Amino acid sequence: MRILRVKGHAFRMIHGHISQGPKIVTEEQNPVNKRKLAGRDVTALEKHEMFEVAKRAFKQASDSQFDLNLPANVDYDMDQVIDCHESHGEIHCQSRKLWLEDFMDSINETVEFQPFDFDRLAEKLAKLMTDVLHDIVGSEHLLEIDNDVMDQILAVAYTSGNTCIVEDWIKSVLTKHLTEARSRFDLSFPSEIKLVTCNQIYAVELAPFLPPTIILS
Repeated sequence: MRILRVKGHAFRMIHGHISQGPKIVTEEQNPVNKRKLAGRDVTALEKHEMFEVAKRAFKQASDSQFDLNLPANVDYDMDQVIDCHESHGEIHCQSRKLWLEDFMDSINETVEFQPFDFDRLAEKLAKLMTDVLHDIVGSEHLLEIDNDVMDQILAVAYTSGNTCIVEDWIKSVLTKHLTEARSRFDLSFPSEIKLVTCNQIYAVELAPFLPPTIILS
């Protein structure tokens, strides 16, 4: 999963004027695919294939066993050896049958995973960030969120298991720096404000995080 490989980076806010109409991205250009994991029943064909694989593996292991009860370098009575192997073969057959029955019983259960819809969460957070932008600088201005920024935000929400952490960051840190951008940037014309990662300055080789400050440029 790509989200789990995301590293922590600083964020930079870049300002620019819109030259060719109101074109902006408040979601990923290539949205994160929905990663929904759900258990499913094992089909009869799959059971048969797994049974055959397990049977061959068990047979190979059984055939390679040596009778450690027979001393080395000794002449044997072949009739006794054959009888011994036949009795061992019956035991192996019974053991194999019991082992396969246990194996088949163990795969009859279904494991359910809680689905996590990254696309839906990305849309929700992008809308919240856009609403904050419009409240502070006006609806004529547009927000573009870089893919790496959204990945990092989604990673924090996913690993923490709590989207409220991200929402609080948007309402506090992002709001603070958009307010600062309003006084620093020339917003007399419709503008585009882009949020990007700051890889060229430094990267934190730790778990993804939400930076406490955003660099304005």
